[in-house]
Amino acid sequence: SRVRSSFPFTSLFNMKILRDLTGSPIAECKAALDACKEDINLAKKWLEDKGLGQSKPKARRYKDGCISLIEKEKSINLVQLSCETDFVARTKEFKEVLKILMGTLDSLACDCVGTKDIDMLLKVQLAGGVSEKYKNKSVRDAIALLNAQTLENCGISNIWKMQSQPGIVIGTYLHGETESQIGSKAGIVLLQSESKNYSGLKKLANTIALQVVAMRPMYIDKENLPPELQKTKSKDKDFLQEMVLMEQEHIELEEKKTIRETLIQKQYE
Repeated sequence: SRVRSSFPFTSLFNMKILRDLTGSPIAECKAALDACKEDINLAKKWLEDKGLGQSKPKARRYKDGCISLIEKEKSINLVQLSCETDFVARTKEFKEVLKILMGTLDSLACDCVGTKDIDMLLKVQLAGGVSEKYKNKSVRDAIALLNAQTLENCGISNIWKMQSQPGIVIGTYLHGETESQIGSKAGIVLLQSESKNYSGLKKLANTIALQVVAMRPMYIDKENLPPELQKTKSKDKDFLQEMVLMEQEHIELEEKKTIRETLIQKQYE
């Protein structure tokens, strides 16, 4: 079991900020804030004067988290929110923030693809319909409040928002659903085709998304291999079947066919 803190919420928030600034343990941050009447700048100096503050706080890595994946008629949205422990990932507060982030991402008019757009999302004001403590707050503010509540390092690891386009079918798979539209792993696959068989293509795209999650290929095709691997591994069958999606056997088919063969032979027809 885990003991819940009885500190006031504002004090928790300040302790989290001070810990991030100095790398000092929570107990030392609390003592500094108590001595300096919750003034963060004075508390930081208080720690430094006593030789307790660290000039370079240790990085605290994400080890757990959840993914929200929502597929609509004309769009697909994904948010990956990460934390340090599975305990926090299961909490009501963590999932509440994840749902708020998903609602905010869904409200945007532009596409967002991958980690390069996270900084942009952090500046966006949260979409309407949030609880009182999140009103008029940005995405960055919501993350900071979550960190203060959980006393862990939480943050957005990945986002994806894409509108449907002619000739492109989007396949999705969400693994380990703990509740509706929230899971532990997710896959998204885009298939481009001139075929009119949307339902067949959609089913195939969904199974390939499952394949991506289950088999975890690093590259789509041999042509995507870095130059050094092109020289050493381009003809290594075992390596290609493990690391290259198009060379993997389709795990959903009874016949032993690669993803490449499945697409060429139009198994979706």
